[in-house]
Parts: sequence; structure tokens; C-alpha cells
Amino acid sequence: MNEMKVSFVGPLRIDVYGDYTKKFLVTISEKMDNKINRISDKIVNGNSFFVLYREWKTDYIIKLYEWENGIKLVDTIEYDDRGKNVQVNIDTYDLTAGIAWFRQVKRYKDYTNCKLYISVKDDAILAVIKHHENSTIFDDIIPWGETVENCYASYDIGKYDMKENGVDKFGYFHVFDGRIRDGIRLYDSFKNPRDWKNLPTEKIASDILVLEYEPYKKNDINIYTM
Repeated sequence: MNEMKVSFVGPLRIDVYGDYTKKFLVTISEKMDNKINRISDKIVNGNSFFVLYREWKTDYIIKLYEWENGIKLVDTIEYDDRGKNVQVNIDTYDLTAGIAWFRQVKRYKDYTNCKLYISVKDDAILAVIKHHENSTIFDDIIPWGETVENCYASYDIGKYDMKENGVDKFGYFHVFDGRIRDGIRLYDSFKNPRDWKNLPTEKIASDILVLEYEPYKKNDINIYTM
């Protein structure tokens, strides 16, 4: 059977199943601002896989076509995490950043209705979350370095080196005018869609999770009191 399987855990991975002597066309697009943006087209053999290195949340539309003897659509997969296991990893030892990102992650669950699991790198941040925040909204807290069973998608929230995780990581064939190009879209890193250095702390998380920016309220809890 000609079909594909897709993993949204970390970088996008697409496995194509079919006769290894035959060619298939895979098209990758994304829903963005009520439009469809074509990201990439790739011709592959059956029983092969490839990876798109972007790791922030993307509403993908992936289609598989038989390529030989006329193009024929044989499979379509669209990103849809409603009711599915999604894990978000809070990758920091900075208490202020960790709490700010945690609150954006809570908003993601409300927005998507997924089954949301979190993993927190620092035990001190996790203790504050459990003490002050409504961590019961999550389906579970996963030990750092582990992944929930049957994970549909995962996202890392952190301040990652832009060049190391961007143009320096996979060579320059992705690069246009010093930035990474997928279709018509330009961005700065496979881990953070744009440089985080001049962003409000909360926006680092909302960028990765593709949420509308919502800053802290002035009456938010003092995270340094236990």
C-alpha cells in the first residue's frame, strides 16, 4: 500500500511506504493567516523518509502523490492535535522565564483542546509551578528527558542559539538573504521562529506555540514567594 506516516515529535519526519523502485511526490504546506503557504516539494522513493527541521508549531498539510505514470494523490495528513497527547518541554533554569512560559503553555491547552503534558528542566521551577499555579489542568507532568506515550507532537520552549540552530546547523542551501526560507516564509532558526533577544519573555513561548501574544497582568502573583 502506498501511504505515509508523519511524526510531529521534534522535527517533522515523513515516512513514505510503497514500492522502493517507484517515485513519489511529497508536498508540504502550512495553514497561515487563513492562507496556504507551500513549504517544500520533494520526490522520494518508496520505503524512505526525510526530515523538515522546523521544530515550532506549524499547521501542516502534507500530501503524497504517485509520481510515475501520471500524478495521483494517494494520502493526505493534516496537523490536528485536538484530543491528542502533546508534550511541551520548558527548557530553562531561569525562574522568571520558566513561569512566564508555563502560563503561555496553559493557554495552548485552552486554545487547542489537546491532552497537554509538560516537562520542566529545573526542579525549583517545577516546585513553584506546583505551589502557585494551577498545574492540575495538565494531564500529567513528565520527567525531564522522557516523552509521554503515544505523543502526537512535542515542542521545546527555550532561548536557543539562533545561528547554531539555524543557518549553521544544516548548511546554506536553506538560506536566503541570511535567513532560512521555506516557500515564501523567512525565519531565523529551526528552534525559534525569530530572534528572541529583544522579545518579551512570554513572547518566546507564544512564538513557538503560535499563540497571540498575551503579556503578564500587573496583579500576577509574585513568583518569588512560597
